[in-house]
Amino acid sequence: MKKPWPKLFLILFLKSMKRGNYLFRCFYAY
Repeated sequence: MKKPWPKLFLILFLKSMKRGNYLFRCFYAY
């Protein structure tokens, strides 16, 4: 069960945080 999900998710999270948390908001609403 070793997948590159954690790294990808972390990168996306950091990017979204730097962007404007719009992705985080979407996830939070989901």
